[in-house]
Amino acid sequence: MRACGCLGGEARLPAIAVLRHGPKTVAEVDDVFLRANVIVSTMLIVGGCPPRIQERMAENFVALFVDEADHIGGSHVERSQGAVRRRRRIV
Repeated sequence: MRACGCLGGEARLPAIAVLRHGPKTVAEVDDVFLRANVIVSTMLIVGGCPPRIQERMAENFVALFVDEADHIGGSHVERSQGAVRRRRRIV
């Protein structure tokens, strides 16, 4: 981004975390979500988390971007989006 002039030299790069499995506790959610600016995961992982874990995830982000959600079962998408209804979603 800096090389093409889209990002100033003083701008900080985002901290990115990859969620490879669902957090088991609220403390695990906080540990990941409060240290990263961008979380990369799949709807299968997020949708497989218990409701309280999904709710805590939703409390810790401003926007949710979902790519290729149409390629997975609808139940995971619907379940996950239930926890993020008050947040900005781009699907």
